[in-house]
Amino acid sequence: FPFFFSCKYKLSWPGMIIGTLFMIGIVFTSSRGSILVGAIIYLICIILVLILSKDKIGTVSGLLIIIGCLAALICIYHADLVELLDFLVNHFLKQTGREEVYPHGIRQFLKYPVFGGTFYPTDYIPWDFSEVESFSSFFPPRWHNTIIQLLASCGIIGLSAYIFHRIQTIILLFRKPSVEKTFIGLSVLALILTSLLDCHFFNIGPVLFYSMALAFAENISSKHRGKYETPTQ
Repeated sequence: FPFFFSCKYKLSWPGMIIGTLFMIGIVFTSSRGSILVGAIIYLICIILVLILSKDKIGTVSGLLIIIGCLAALICIYHADLVELLDFLVNHFLKQTGREEVYPHGIRQFLKYPVFGGTFYPTDYIPWDFSEVESFSSFFPPRWHNTIIQLLASCGIIGLSAYIFHRIQTIILLFRKPSVEKTFIGLSVLALILTSLLDCHFFNIGPVLFYSMALAFAENISSKHRGKYETPTQ
């Protein structure tokens, strides 16, 4: 979303700088899936700003500042960055436990293929991120993949409903496209992709963000007087 403001306002570089700080924050989380998806979305956003921004000089200047700062950090902290990069690469290649969880999720689906085996499995309990029983009884341990989660918990019926909803979102975002919808779509895509390695759609915070993003997309005015203009309603 910071990159949207680079296309909306006359000065593009503040949004680029803020977006870059967001990306650095993602790296500091040490979440492998988030770093991978975040890097992809970040690069796409940079390209879009270069294409769509009205402030071409500011955009190029902002990009040069970002590249210059990164180059300076590499020169100053070369040894530390090499060690960090080696750590991240090795962790990306390590097993995460999902290779054990996913087959059990598929087995639960095969046992209950139509409506699934509920969100509270008994034959096999996936890794639970909370040790508080009252919390886990409401937020059960999950299968760390949206598709497997839906198949294991809701069966073919649940996955079909999700596919139908996904088609609806594609139609919403691609019908009468705009700059606003483009960046909303990228934010939604980031959540969808990271949810292939986790179950963010079944957590309160991410799904509230997702719902608000779609609500804004639905209410964007279909008539724009200009390419970069925001809706008046």
